[in-house]
Amino acid sequence: MSREVPIAVRRFLDLEAEVDNDGLDGYEDDEQDSIDGFIDNDENSQQEHGSNVRPLFSTLRNDDAAFEDALEKITARLRNKSLRERVDATYAFDEMVSRLPCESDCPIWRVKCLTGAEESAILFLLDKASSKHELNSAFTPGSIRGWVYLECTMNHAIVALLKETPGIIQTRGGVHRQNISASDWIRTLTMKSDSSAAQQGKWVQVRKGVYKGNVGVVVNVEVWGVEVLLVPRLRSLQSSFSEPTFSKVPSKRKRKTIPNMALFDPVYFTHIVGPKPEQQDSNQYYTFAGHHFEYGLIRKKYDFHSISIATCIRLEGLSLFLQSNHPIILDTDVPRPVEWEFEVGEPVVIRSSNQEGVVLAVGDDFAEVELVNGGHIRVSWSDIYKCFKPGDFVFAMNGERSGSSGWVITVKQGIAHIIEKTVNDMKDDCGQALDQLEIHINLLKLQLEPFVQTSHLPISDRLASGLPLPDGGSLRADKTLWFGLHVTITRGPFKGFYATVKNVLANQTTSSGLKVEVQLSHISGSRPFPQELVDYDNIIESSSLLKLYDFEQPRNTLFMPKNLLAAQSITLTSRSHSSTPFPDIALSTPAWNTSFYTPSALASLSPAWDPSSCTPVVASTSFSPAWDPSSSTPTSHLSCPSPNPSTSATQNTPIHPILDRRLLNISLEVIVNGPGYNNKQLTATLIDLDGRLSIRYLSYRTSKVLQSEWVSFKNPTATRDNGLLVVIKGEHCGKLVRRIYHRKHADQVYVILAVVVKVGETERISNERLELEVDCLCVRYEESAQRKAADLLMAPLRRAK
Repeated sequence: MSREVPIAVRRFLDLEAEVDNDGLDGYEDDEQDSIDGFIDNDENSQQEHGSNVRPLFSTLRNDDAAFEDALEKITARLRNKSLRERVDATYAFDEMVSRLPCESDCPIWRVKCLTGAEESAILFLLDKASSKHELNSAFTPGSIRGWVYLECTMNHAIVALLKETPGIIQTRGGVHRQNISASDWIRTLTMKSDSSAAQQGKWVQVRKGVYKGNVGVVVNVEVWGVEVLLVPRLRSLQSSFSEPTFSKVPSKRKRKTIPNMALFDPVYFTHIVGPKPEQQDSNQYYTFAGHHFEYGLIRKKYDFHSISIATCIRLEGLSLFLQSNHPIILDTDVPRPVEWEFEVGEPVVIRSSNQEGVVLAVGDDFAEVELVNGGHIRVSWSDIYKCFKPGDFVFAMNGERSGSSGWVITVKQGIAHIIEKTVNDMKDDCGQALDQLEIHINLLKLQLEPFVQTSHLPISDRLASGLPLPDGGSLRADKTLWFGLHVTITRGPFKGFYATVKNVLANQTTSSGLKVEVQLSHISGSRPFPQELVDYDNIIESSSLLKLYDFEQPRNTLFMPKNLLAAQSITLTSRSHSSTPFPDIALSTPAWNTSFYTPSALASLSPAWDPSSCTPVVASTSFSPAWDPSSSTPTSHLSCPSPNPSTSATQNTPIHPILDRRLLNISLEVIVNGPGYNNKQLTATLIDLDGRLSIRYLSYRTSKVLQSEWVSFKNPTATRDNGLLVVIKGEHCGKLVRRIYHRKHADQVYVILAVVVKVGETERISNERLELEVDCLCVRYEESAQRKAADLLMAPLRRAK
C-alpha cells in the first residue's frame, strides 16, 4: 500500500517539477533569469497563489498578524492530534481485548503427524475443509516439527478428514490428538524450538524411538530439526543372529527386542536379507528401504525436541563410530566413554605427542592436562591414555573384565597386558594360578599391591627388574590363605559387620600378635567400603564361624597367633612332666584305638591300663630322662608294634565316605542337615587345600564350607534315574557310570551300569559293566543338554537289555 504524501512535500515536488520543465524549455536563457523566475518575493506573486500557500516562518515577525494566525493554527492542530491519538489508543485497546481468548472461542488442538509432513497436512486440511468441519484455522510453527495445530471443535467430520490427511499419525485409539488449555492458546503463536544442541559436529542423545538412548553426531541443521549419524540397529540382521528358543513360553504381553548395534556392511546385508542396497555417488553411501547409510552409519532425521546434548557415550558405540572412519567423526571431539573414570592428579600420556602429564580438569568432551615439561593442554578423550609401568598392580573398574586385578607386564597401543592370580577351588588344579589378560588401559585403576607372604620377590619387583615370574606351584605353596576371605567382626565398634581380608600384619601389640586389615561391606555416604584395622581375635570366617587359623593354617609361623603358640607350649610342658607320656602314635590319631596293636603287644602293656581311657599309660620301662620340649612328639623307649595289614586298611579308611580322595573335584548331589540347613539338597565338591580336605559349595558365586557330619549322599532311584552317577564305595569308587537297567534278587535291587569315560566335555561309553546297589551310588550334577546327549548314546544299550 502506498503512503499518503503530505501537502507541503507535494508542493515542493511540484515546484521542483516546474523548475525542471523551465530548464528544458528555456535552456538558452541566462541562469540568473531562471533563478529569478523560480524565487519571486513580490507580494503580487503571493496573492496569485491564493490563501492555500502558507507563509514562511522566516518572514514572520512578533508583531505581525500572520504570526499570531500561524501560532493559533499550530495550537489547534496539536490539540486535535492529541485527541485523535487518545481515540486511536482506545480503539487499539478495545481491539486487543476483543482478541483475547474467551469461553465462546473454538478450542485449539494439536495433532501428531510425521516429521516433515506438517506443511502438506495444513494445505490439505485448508483445501478440503468446509462449514461442516467447523475449522477456523490451521497452522504449524516452522521450528516445531511433528505436530499441526487446529482451531476447531474436533467433531466427527473433522476427525474423519484428519484420517484422510496424508502424514497424520493414527493409532488403535484413532488420531493422536491433544487439547491445549485456554491459558496456553496465545503461547502457541510464540513457541520456539530448543536448538541448543543443534550444531553441526555436536554429539547428541536421541530421546525417542528405536534409537532412544543412543548417541550420535549432528551432520546437518535445518529449520525443522537436525540430521544425525547413528550406529545402525537393523532388525533384519538381529533375526539372523538370534538362536531358536523351542521351550520358551510366550508371554501375554509382547515385548519388542531392540536390535544390537552393528555397522552396515552392504555385502553381508545382501547375503543375509537378499535385495542389494542402492549405491550412491561413492562406494561409502547406500540407500535401502528409505534409509541412508554413510560409512556404515545410518542417517536419521529428528526434531529439536527429540534430541539432547550428550555428555558421555558407551564404549561399544564409540568403538563402532571410530571403526567407520567417517570424516566428520574423525574431526570432532568425542564425549567421554561411560566406562572410563579419570581423577584429578592421575598420570596420563598424550597419544599423539607421547607427552606425559597429570589430569587437571575433566570435561564432557575434553580433559585438561598439565604436562611434565610445563604448560597446560586441552586434549580430546580419544587422544589420552592412562600411564602405567610394568609391575604396577591395577584393577579393572568396568568392561568385560570388571573386577579383575593383576600386575602390568607391557602396554601396547592402549592395551595393557596384565597377569592375574586366580583361585578356583572347583577345578582340578586347586589353588592359585596365573592368567594373562588384555584390557584397555583406560579401564584400569592403580591400586596397592595385596599382601602375600612368599619366599620370592614380589611380582611387581620381578616385572620392574625384568626377572622371570615364579611358577604357579611355588605360588600355591607360599600363599597366605587368609587374603580375600569373607569374615564377620565379633567385637569392637564394627561388631556384626561383614568384611573381606585385605592384609595381615604380624608383630603387633595384641595378645595374638596379629592385626588384620579388612574392607567393610557396609556402604556409607561419607566412606563407602572403608578399610579398617582390627584385632585377629575379633573376627571369624563367615561361612564356618571358625577362627582364621582354625579355618586355614598358614605355612609361615610368622602368622601363627602367639596366644595359640603359648597354649601349645604349656600343653607340651605339662605333658613332659607327666608320668604317662604319649606314645608316637597318639599324636597322629585323633583318639586311642586298640585295633592298632596286635594281641601280643597288648599283653606286654601294664595290666592296670584302661583301654577306654583317653590317655593310655604304657608299661613302665626306662624313659629318656631329658626329653626335648621343642620336638614335635615326645618319645619313649617303648617301640610301638607295627600294625598288621588288616588294621592298616582300617587306619586309611576316612571318617566320612565323602572324604575319600578318590572323589576329589567331582560335583555330587548331597543332602545337608545342620545349622541353617534343613534337609537341603546342594551340589557339593570335595577339594584339596594344601593337603587339607574341604567340602565346598557355591552360593551366589561364593564358596562356602560344609562340615562332613552335616552331609549325606543323595542316592539314585534304581528304577528310573538315568542321569550321571558316581560310585562312592568299594574298589570302583570315583568312577562315573550310567544306568542301563536294574534287576531284583532276594529283596535287593541291583543296578546294571556302564562305566563312562569323560574327556573334557566329551563323553564316551566304555565296555566295562558294573552291578551295584544304590547305596554305593550318588547322583552327579549335569546340565540338561548333556543328559539329553548322553541318553542318545545309552539308547542302544537300554534297548538291547
